[in-house]
Amino acid sequence: MEGGDRVSSLAFSWDSRKLASYSGSTIVVWESSSSKVLCGPFETEKSKYYSSLAFTPDDSNILLVSNIGMVHVLDAHTGSDLVEPFEVINKDVKEAVLRSTVISPDGTMVAAGYKDGTIFVWDIHARTTIHGPFTGHSNWVSALVFSHDGKKLISGSADATIQIWDIDTGDIMAGPFEGHTDTIYSLALSSDGTKIISGSWDHNVHLWNVFSNKSDIAPPCQSVTDDVYTVAWSSDGARIASGQDNGTVAVWSAQNGEAVMEPFCYLSGILSLAFSPDGSRISAGTDDGAIVSWDLRTGEMVGKPFQGHSKAVKSIAYSPSDGSIIASGSSDSTIIIWDCPTGKMIGNLLHHNDSVNSVAFTPDGNSLVSGVDDGSIYAWDVHTRQITLGPIEGHRGYVYSVACSPNQPQFVSGSSNGTLCVWSLTTGEMTAGPFNTHKLGYVYSVAYSQDGTKIIVGFDYGPIHILDAETGKILARIAGHTYHVTSVAVSPVLEKPETASWDD
Repeated sequence: MEGGDRVSSLAFSWDSRKLASYSGSTIVVWESSSSKVLCGPFETEKSKYYSSLAFTPDDSNILLVSNIGMVHVLDAHTGSDLVEPFEVINKDVKEAVLRSTVISPDGTMVAAGYKDGTIFVWDIHARTTIHGPFTGHSNWVSALVFSHDGKKLISGSADATIQIWDIDTGDIMAGPFEGHTDTIYSLALSSDGTKIISGSWDHNVHLWNVFSNKSDIAPPCQSVTDDVYTVAWSSDGARIASGQDNGTVAVWSAQNGEAVMEPFCYLSGILSLAFSPDGSRISAGTDDGAIVSWDLRTGEMVGKPFQGHSKAVKSIAYSPSDGSIIASGSSDSTIIIWDCPTGKMIGNLLHHNDSVNSVAFTPDGNSLVSGVDDGSIYAWDVHTRQITLGPIEGHRGYVYSVACSPNQPQFVSGSSNGTLCVWSLTTGEMTAGPFNTHKLGYVYSVAYSQDGTKIIVGFDYGPIHILDAETGKILARIAGHTYHVTSVAVSPVLEKPETASWDD
């Protein structure tokens, strides 16, 4: 699926066979299994931005709601308006400035949140309000989500609280959920309807129990104060580390989200992270070209920073078996292989023609794959430091990320042109793809699931996507981020992805 503008809204049909996308001023309907265009592009008014998109349950119509509250009911085959568009703006409300909208699961209702903190529910077919005003927020309503049965509405507000409403009566069923200190800008409901996850401008994420009004875990990002460039899982899946632009490395418990020790600090931004295989230390690649390691048992820096690169270290990786060597890729167009105990370089620099964005070891530790700004990919013999494959050329943009399959002689690469490719480590030939995800944005980060059957992908905007490694079919989308997802890592125990983004 390719296109030239940023995609701001996506919706699957009820049978999951079609995917509708809104980009720029057009809507396109795709076949989800093949990425073929079924209908469109349908032109919309360029002066409007559409914040909500959904199929009706019979998949024959598409519902659109604009940022100024205009509701459209479109024929999913022709794109034509089936009825006269109408506004979900209540003229009787003093501050009837629309702030958020959401379409009900059955496609019959639109909920709208306003600047004055009120919420109204509109019947799409009757084109009139049927419920509201719901009053309980003291500031504008910034996020809305329906329960899966459409009987409840969950709202987040600039007053930093969450409420759960009974659609029919307008009564508050649960809440206020209190814990955030700034505007709640994103909400999502678990598939069983018992958990709510919320993201806020206070740089925190909370997981809430619907029945207790309490956060299940402490916010896992409560110490994050700057852009997060990178994350990593420990080999036992018990800990998560995050690296920030301000030079801070934080280590968290994956069980409860609490910091397990005081943050490590360095004088330059942290661009890449890796746990040693035994989990005893964590190493960071920095913006000033150094590699810094800390002992996770004592909290002390291990020796002196490794110095050898002249520019930023964008990627680092430990050899998977014993962690005795570290490979680092840099903006200076080189890879260095380091002896971990001594901090000395092993052999010569591995030279490229452009900035090295990503390095990854094969599971046996004998080969190293690198992704480069000029769109090329190389495979190297770790022991001889000679090129075994490459340059492999299949991307038209920067290769931002590479990852090796845990159980097959192959690797995946992601590029700024929005494509994913799977390559043979034996021949260098493409074995799957290219998977065209251009509509979703630049591919900033990739990782394999532990069984090698799925690829987890982070883009420059929006949700994490999980793809079938053979077909490229989108299996799942994980919402939450609003800006560049610069790093993804998969728990070795729980098959759970951890991500880093510039949205803090």
